[in-house]
Amino acid sequence: MKLTQVPDLSLAPNIESVNLMFCASLIEVPSCFQHLNKLKVLELRGCPSLCKLSGLPKNLIKLEVLPRLVKRASR
Repeated sequence: MKLTQVPDLSLAPNIESVNLMFCASLIEVPSCFQHLNKLKVLELRGCPSLCKLSGLPKNLIKLEVLPRLVKRASR
């Protein structure tokens, strides 16, 4: 998939799961995700260009990534 950025999902506060697996061009997960209070699962496996996660929601139960490629941004 050629997705390079995630659209602003702040107007969809009831999202519980986001699957971005194999988005090879995705560089970062935007800070708007911190407002998705019902988000429980975020799947990012197969995203080799991913280098930044910022503002993840506190209720997140499952986060799947390639561990050596991602740095979690400080809040």
